Amino acid sequence: MNVTGVGNTYQWQENDGTGFSNLSSFGIYSGTNTNTLNINGVTVSIQKYEYRCIVTSSDGCKDTTQAGVLYISLTGLGEIDNENSLIIYPNPTRSILNIESSISYKDGKVINSLGEIVMMFDNSKKTDVSSIVAGTYTNLFYSKNQTILVSKKLIVQ
Repeated sequence: MNVTGVGNTYQWQENDGTGFSNLSSFGIYSGTNTNTLNINGVTVSIQKYEYRCIVTSSDGCKDTTQAGVLYISLTGLGEIDNENSLIIYPNPTRSILNIESSISYKDGKVINSLGEIVMMFDNSKKTDVSSIVAGTYTNLFYSKNQTILVSKKLIVQ
């Protein structure tokens, strides 16, 4: 995440589900008092945490950025196997999205580019996406314990 301006001071915050708290440059975080927050060594344990920045101008005015949600794209060998075990089509689509899977998933979410959930669905083989505004989305498929099994790009026309 990145915010800009001349003479500003910055304080990044994290919400782990219990409310926002200030971050300090320690452990996986650096740049917590700059316009760019860096998170290194990301693990699934911080999946869906929210991040925002309090920006204070040189004259003392404060503003808070809109929070961004961290979604982690899995890249281990098991996740690659899962990627090939679930197919969505047609993609792009305007209405019905077909889902073929050799893995068991509990449910799924369609996420927009701001990290907002625009639709949730169960583990059926067809999902109607006609209510979603045209655009590019991330389609996440979850296990019973809400671990992301597969992430797929979805284009709605």
